[in-house]
Formats: sequence, structure tokens, C-alpha cells
Amino acid sequence: MLTSSAIKEQIQVIAKKHLMGAEQVTTKQINRFVEQVFSFVKTELDDYLISVSQDTRSRLTEEKYNAFIDHSTGYRKQMEQWIDAHPLEMRKYPIRDEEVRTVWAQQRIQRPAKVLAVGAGSIFILSIFSAPVWLSSAVALAAIGLGVKAYQDGAKEDINILVRHQQNMIDRLVTQTQNDVLEWLMKAKEASSSIVASVVSE
Repeated sequence: MLTSSAIKEQIQVIAKKHLMGAEQVTTKQINRFVEQVFSFVKTELDDYLISVSQDTRSRLTEEKYNAFIDHSTGYRKQMEQWIDAHPLEMRKYPIRDEEVRTVWAQQRIQRPAKVLAVGAGSIFILSIFSAPVWLSSAVALAAIGLGVKAYQDGAKEDINILVRHQQNMIDRLVTQTQNDVLEWLMKAKEASSSIVASVVSE
């Protein structure tokens, strides 16, 4: 498995591609970011499980190896059961108008919230995210992005303030994503090590 710093760096790369540098962050961009993180985490775990299976082969007798690869009770089956109990899933979360209004009410700049609520849409979340914290950051980012769009014809100072807020929200969202992904992958690694240890020690 990649090191923690490498995993964080890869998520940062995904964020740079889909969230950073844009004048206005939209729910479409947030969703694309989540989709790419989902794909990365799934591939990272799959590669790790394959690597563990290959590395463990040389440490086992033929009898133990047959038990290790058993389709009903072996390593991969037990890891599948762990994943079922700690799922990696992508779900759609509709953004409600009142959530956008609440975020907007906290901004220094004010404009009728009805302008912002239109087209807020929905965002994808992963089951491994710390839902309340992650959702708060994602909804806030979507609201600020709508605010940037609404203020395109406004004063430059207003736009600059909103763009700074948007960057702060991006940073918060990316950091939370990194932390959640790392925690889930580390727990998966611990489960894997425990399963391998039980087989080797039998």
C-alpha cells in the first residue's frame, strides 16, 4: 500500500484537477472529485490485497496456502466480509435550499439567497467520509461557488472575498477527504494483517 504521504499527495492531485484553479466550483466538479477519489481508493485497496496474497504465498505450506485462498473461508473472502461491514460506497446527497441559505447567511457579503438556491443540485459522498463534517464543507463549497457566479457582475472586492472563501472551503474539504481515506485504508490494512497472522500462526 502507498505511504500515508503518497495517498495524501494523490488526493491533492485529484483536487488540483477538479477543484482548484476554477473560477467557480460547482457541484459537478465536487462530484467528479469524489468519483475520482472513490476510484483511487478502490484501486489502492485491490492492489494491496493482491500484493498481500502474493507475498504471503512463500510463507505458507501447501496446506495452509490452500486454506488461505479458499473461496468460502480464505483471505479474500474474509476481506470481502470486512468491506461489507465497513463499506466503500458512493451515495447521492441532495443539497437543500435551506442549507445554501444557512451558509450564505454566514458570509460577509449579502445578496438575496434565492439567487443562490437555484441549481444547487446534489453531491456525491462516500460512505467512509465523516458525514457531518464532510457534508458541511461540501455544501459550503457549493454555496460559495454559486455565490461567485452570482457576483460575476459585482465589485472586484466582493469577488476576491468570495474566491478566498472558496479556496478555504476547498482546502478544508480536501483535508477531510485525506483524513477519512487514510483512516479507512489503515483499518483495512489492520484487518488484512490480522487475517494473515491468524492463517500463518495456525
